Amino acid sequence: MLFIFLITCKYLRFCLHLLLLMLKKNTLALKKDFNLKGQLQRGSSSGFEMVFKQYHNDLCNYINSIVLDREEAKEIAQQVFIKLWEKRDEFDKIDSIKSYLYRSAYNTCMNIFKHEKVKSRYFSEEAYFLQSVYLED
Repeated sequence: MLFIFLITCKYLRFCLHLLLLMLKKNTLALKKDFNLKGQLQRGSSSGFEMVFKQYHNDLCNYINSIVLDREEAKEIAQQVFIKLWEKRDEFDKIDSIKSYLYRSAYNTCMNIFKHEKVKSRYFSEEAYFLQSVYLED
């Protein structure tokens, strides 16, 4: 019984240690994110470069999982980073650069899909109209 108790205590200590490491890592990430937000708000190109290097590849992979086209994913990511730079003055309203980037990427993809749907509907209606005009002649 004592042996089981000792193993349980070691396991609990190990779990507590992992939890503390995770909290420390999250705290460091939050501090880094806060510093990057400050640099971006001040218009620091080096801060923007750090954000770009940190998130660009993962963001492209995320977008690619939505649009299923690597080149289009890179273009959308570029649009998202341009929006990030243009809206850097409004950063006091957001909690996390990462969540802002991913939400912006998702919304941009959905807007593109919506635009493509409207465009295809317009062209199919136009083709139908042109076909009916030619058939009448």
